[in-house]
Amino acid sequence: GGQVHSLEGEDALALEQYQRSIAMGNSSGEIQVLTGIAYSNLGEFSLAIRAFNQARLKGFNDVAIKNNLAVVYLAQQQDHDVIA
Repeated sequence: GGQVHSLEGEDALALEQYQRSIAMGNSSGEIQVLTGIAYSNLGEFSLAIRAFNQARLKGFNDVAIKNNLAVVYLAQQQDHDVIA
């Protein structure tokens, strides 16, 4: 499913599948993390942060969440530096 698409770099398609899964009631921490990673890869940093925080609320591994958030913040900074 979604993980395969993400590995192929098809983040938009993976994200669509994650959102469909969430809409069907699967809002586990893992699906939230995968959603956050896909958003981050698409440059949707605020949505990525929101998804990672949802995963944290669902009890997903806090170290993994912090690592993913760090990657998002770095990507956000690099994105800002390119624009500036």
